[in-house]
Amino acid sequence: MVPYLPRQTEDHKPRRPFRSRIDAKTRSRRVLRLSLERLEPRHLLAGGFGDSSVVDDPPNAAQISWFESYDSVPRIAFEALGDVDQVYSSDFVGPRELARGEWIVQLTESTSRRIRDLSTSDEILDDGVSDFTIISGLGASGLVLVSGESTTAADIQSSLRRNSAVASFSLNSIVRGQQTPNDPEYLAGLLPGLEGIAAPTAWDRSIGNSSVVVGVVDGGIDATHPDLFLNIWLNQGEIPRTLRDQLADIDGDNLITFYDLNNLARSTEEIIVASTGAAATTAEMTTSTPFATGLNAGLVADKNGNGRIDAIDLLEDVRWADGRDGDGNSFFDDLFGVNFRSGSGDPFPSNRPLDELGHGTHVAGTIGAVGDNGFGVTGINWQTSLMSLRILDNNNQSDAAAAIRAINYARWMRDSVSFDEQGRLESGADLRVLNNSWGQPGGFEQAFSSVITELGDAGILFVAASGNGNLLGNGVNNDSTPFFPASYEADNLISVAALDASGGKLAGFSNYGPHSVDIAAPGTGVRSTLPGGRFGPANGTS
Repeated sequence: MVPYLPRQTEDHKPRRPFRSRIDAKTRSRRVLRLSLERLEPRHLLAGGFGDSSVVDDPPNAAQISWFESYDSVPRIAFEALGDVDQVYSSDFVGPRELARGEWIVQLTESTSRRIRDLSTSDEILDDGVSDFTIISGLGASGLVLVSGESTTAADIQSSLRRNSAVASFSLNSIVRGQQTPNDPEYLAGLLPGLEGIAAPTAWDRSIGNSSVVVGVVDGGIDATHPDLFLNIWLNQGEIPRTLRDQLADIDGDNLITFYDLNNLARSTEEIIVASTGAAATTAEMTTSTPFATGLNAGLVADKNGNGRIDAIDLLEDVRWADGRDGDGNSFFDDLFGVNFRSGSGDPFPSNRPLDELGHGTHVAGTIGAVGDNGFGVTGINWQTSLMSLRILDNNNQSDAAAAIRAINYARWMRDSVSFDEQGRLESGADLRVLNNSWGQPGGFEQAFSSVITELGDAGILFVAASGNGNLLGNGVNNDSTPFFPASYEADNLISVAALDASGGKLAGFSNYGPHSVDIAAPGTGVRSTLPGGRFGPANGTS
């Protein structure tokens, strides 16, 4: 019999043979359980998993976080996610590697209630045929990302299929951001799309407000951009209490926003300097704000020296970034969003969902670049709160698991909205829309479909790009070749195609589909914000 050896992962560290690894894991769990019995009995698994009966929570049982992740578990490179089995020629002689893949697993409700320690809960999946390791929770009860290893991929699937603790499972898959090439021949003016969708007519009714939060699931946002910083979401639940009691809500909207921190307020006619009531100059609204003369002057500092108070200033200020999880959502100092790529070689930590690639910042500007400030471009919403949820790395790719975690974070924030006795928002976010300009042709995933539906139950609209065509740049019919997540069926999902520069027909690169695509919007030569305070045009269904 040809011996099998484990596949080397991104860190290229060989692992022990399969059987000895299972035995060692079992022994280490025995030691772990003994020490927990002495020190932290509340973390023990409550009862066995041999049946599906529901066991009531023991008194004072610790609540686990379904967002918890374990950076020490080796990850599979994106390009290898679909290659669970190794392929060998028929005459190959020598050691073969074990099949190894990442799986999104939904545990049954009764099983999920029994778990007291996510890090050791993979023992409910191990069956002697396949070995599983928990990589992370995905933000919903019983929804986890696991590494599975066995002789073949079929063996791993069989182990999951036979396990009564598993409700559903799917192979983790790669997703990519939608490229936005700069093609000068498509350009027709600076912002023709806003006229094309009758935005000026809509602005007569409303220009937006800071209480409406839009989540941007993408490659991050440049939160320091002079045409974006005022419209960056500020997590009220992460403002330390010592500061919250002193901060002045200058414009009286029951929120602390970057308008308040920069001594600015928006009237019905214009943006004003709050302390004087005078109309703000362009410089005062962008590159040299009057924060130093406002009511909150002693509580903020321009740490990066760019002349304004932005999200990075708060993260660099220990008075704001206190290293605590103020709102109990399992993320520390998530003042303006979360980087779900952190810990995987990404340059930014989890509380810095910043953008280097440019795509996320461009999308954010289209949604909500500050309007009527005499500078740069204007978003469809002159005023809003942009929540940055970074899932794409600097190669413009990610995986389904990171996307699911980001979506569940948004749902958690919406479900957690609460107000204090004065009517001020105390925690959570009034998130209405989640923008998703990424995806991949491929198969249906039940876990993905479920989290989108649950967003709808929470009152959140899921807007998805229909896709920017095939490798040749030609649009694809999504009715026959589904592009996910845009092709999932959910009442709260809107799939968006791109129009050409004339606005009269679909762009040649745009995916389409009479049944799977809902609307089309301007998508050629769209001028918007770019990292580093820049502006530029781009094309795409984003």
